[in-house]
Amino acid sequence: MTTKLMISMFLFAFSVLAFGGDPLAPAFENYGALQASLASDNFDASKTHLAALTTSVANLSDKDLNNKAKAARSTQITGLKSALESAAQAADITALRTHFEPISTAMITLYKEAHLHGFSEFHCPMAMDGKGANWLQKDETIANPYFGSSMLRCGAKVAGHSHGDHQH
Repeated sequence: MTTKLMISMFLFAFSVLAFGGDPLAPAFENYGALQASLASDNFDASKTHLAALTTSVANLSDKDLNNKAKAARSTQITGLKSALESAAQAADITALRTHFEPISTAMITLYKEAHLHGFSEFHCPMAMDGKGANWLQKDETIANPYFGSSMLRCGAKVAGHSHGDHQH
């Protein structure tokens, strides 16, 4: 068994445990890959991960949602689909990073509503022309998707929204 295959199997097992089989799990896996590729300044990979995220969100249906979550998730998913459509038109990484903010906002809301585990929330006060923006990532070392290598470590962890913390 190759090391790469073993790592993939571990990551899949971790994601299943972290998300508890939630139908949103594939979307969060693809979102995490998009965040990491933006942080590493890789536009081609970012477009690939954006397409995968778009597909995983499109594959969600109301039957995947319990009644309590249905209304809240449906609203966020509708906004997320719109943000993903806009992001698909990005011609360069700077434009894609701008579109990443509304994608992140919707994903953070979904993450909190579903009480999922495995990501931490971070905030960069300088993103979006100084208005600030948040994102989710798996790794605890800041990897800023809004600036990439130019300001990779800019930001701070948002208190109370990390790896499985439940805020009720």
